[in-house]
Amino acid sequence: MSGLDERINTFSKHYKNKYGRKMFKIGLSTGLECPQRVNNSPCIFCEPKSFIDNESKELGSITQQIDYLTNKISKQYRDIGFIAYFQDNTSTYGDFAFLKKLFTEAINHPLINEVIISTRPDYINEDLLSFFSRMEKDVTFELGIQTIHDKSLQFLNRNHSHQHSIDAINLLKKYSFRVGAHILLGIPNETKADILSTIDFINRAGVDDIKIHHLIAYKNTQYGAIYDSVIHSIAYSSLDEYCDLLIEIIRVLNPNTIISRLFTSNLNRQGNAKNQFAGVKRQWINHLTKMLNEKNIVQGVNYIDYRSVCE
Repeated sequence: MSGLDERINTFSKHYKNKYGRKMFKIGLSTGLECPQRVNNSPCIFCEPKSFIDNESKELGSITQQIDYLTNKISKQYRDIGFIAYFQDNTSTYGDFAFLKKLFTEAINHPLINEVIISTRPDYINEDLLSFFSRMEKDVTFELGIQTIHDKSLQFLNRNHSHQHSIDAINLLKKYSFRVGAHILLGIPNETKADILSTIDFINRAGVDDIKIHHLIAYKNTQYGAIYDSVIHSIAYSSLDEYCDLLIEIIRVLNPNTIISRLFTSNLNRQGNAKNQFAGVKRQWINHLTKMLNEKNIVQGVNYIDYRSVCE
């Protein structure tokens, strides 16, 4: 039976080929709040505790965060490399001079091979990209696109539009940065066709890396409060149906696009989610891999190479 790396273009496979060894992303925090929560208008699904290692977040500097996490991981593995991952909240929101100091600290750290910046599409700008264009290490920007459907973005209270995503990708491509995209599966009233149209945009826009999340109803969120009333309008109702949907996505996704995530992390072990699948992520991945093998599916088997819509 083929492993997942033989079926799809995984993050681990891509970066091992690039660097010749296993690479770890270490989650870093700017220490700044998300603008959505600053304005008392968070995304309805947002659970900040799901983002990052809380112990490292409490450390005083980026260097201290990196030193703490690299030391922690190095105790378990040999011959590894590290990617600085600004994962927490909206990592390009805040005072620009302050952010430049943090980003420079990460890029200049001797253990860091490259940097990934996670942010919203509406917080990408020329000054930011001009600053990063002068750096010698590779930088990827991950955008929380979530979906191309403005009605869904409004439901999620994202406070950005699909046009913001197009504009952000255009600007990133102008500066030749790699582009990552987060998308959400299971948004109420989005059909399989709606979801696949988002994937079509990902293909046409030339996105380099995709993170697929299933929409979790954390109990202390707005979505958790309304989940019971919308469960009937979600595109899947079980792990099998979710994996079937993933397979439809994998069929048509550009084979060169890295798939960095397929499932939302399982925090339900603390009992704080209404709709998480039973078991743990490794079991879900094994289940998906089994289904891919049974159907003999590899990434991009039905991919159609259209000209980018973002040009």
